[in-house]
Amino acid sequence: MNIIEEILRLPDMTGVIKARKRPVLLYGMGNGAELTDAYLRSRGIIPDGVFASDGFVRGQSFMGKRVLSVAEAEHLYGDFTAVLSFALEGEKRSAAYDFAENHFLVCPSLCPFGGAYDADFVKKNASALAGLHDRLADDTSKNALGQLLRFAVTGDPKHTAALPFSAPQGYISHSVTHIDIGAYDGTTALEYLQMNKSCREVVAFEPDPAAFARLMHNTSGSPVRCVNAAVTDRSVTDRSGTVGFSAKGSRASSLGGGTDVKTVSLDGFFGCKSLASPHEEIGSIRIDGEGSENAIFRGAANLIYTSRPSVCTAVYHRADDILTLPRHLEYQLGSCDFFLEVKPYIPAFDVFLYAIPKNPSFYREFI
Repeated sequence: MNIIEEILRLPDMTGVIKARKRPVLLYGMGNGAELTDAYLRSRGIIPDGVFASDGFVRGQSFMGKRVLSVAEAEHLYGDFTAVLSFALEGEKRSAAYDFAENHFLVCPSLCPFGGAYDADFVKKNASALAGLHDRLADDTSKNALGQLLRFAVTGDPKHTAALPFSAPQGYISHSVTHIDIGAYDGTTALEYLQMNKSCREVVAFEPDPAAFARLMHNTSGSPVRCVNAAVTDRSVTDRSGTVGFSAKGSRASSLGGGTDVKTVSLDGFFGCKSLASPHEEIGSIRIDGEGSENAIFRGAANLIYTSRPSVCTAVYHRADDILTLPRHLEYQLGSCDFFLEVKPYIPAFDVFLYAIPKNPSFYREFI
């Protein structure tokens, strides 16, 4: 029995909700709760109500139901199934752990731009996930994938413990340029410079105007070149343009919205019109593209092929990303070592794949 078969023997979240036959309440409001409600209904589970933590209850209604306090939910429903509908990062996860000590709590992992990490996803992709597990380069990464999939199947917050992780040496051991796509407020760019003190420069892309202002302020005086643009797959002959953007001043900003922002492709920005085009050497790339990862890779084909950088990419914006992006990276980079980082987050957000080329100079020798 491989690890995926073992995980699929765990009780799946929606099956447990149905078997309990207790009232089902959404825990939280907003877009997350709307998505959770739709997800549950698609699986034949109709939520009975909505409640929120006491500091967020002000007599309001949500989706036609009065928002209850925890005490009101306990009084009206007694033993109920709570379905977490908002995100908790890092130490904030303790709120879910504390609540689960006295209540039955499940936490679905609905990907922001399509699909869900759940039992259906794991069953459908069992063979591919087993293959990914075998391809990961160390036990830390394999343990991270196992924990991620246990959480996906069960929705049990106990499967979200913080896991040890150190960036692979191949990602932080060069003296050339690092690219940070989705740099937000500059935290990740500065963290990279701390890890790799030999790095010549970080080129940080951030399309959201409010976040870009913070990026500029926070990285002032450091070797960070800030670019206020969204990175897409625009062709190198159309180096820049505009695209609709939903600017929220937070990590929730994404392409598709009412604000026009400048767009670039990496090939266009760095002048890689062909494999023979001279350009500055790129040692590593970090991509947190809010669902645009595939487009970013398409627009960086020449740059990646010639520079052979180590790549760190988000693989949680769409459920299939965790399977499609490794194949895409290996196609562009050749043989790689893969590492997986699952950051402490409920639901399963902030999942990153590292691809480290086994022979970084191979293609450059023939160009």
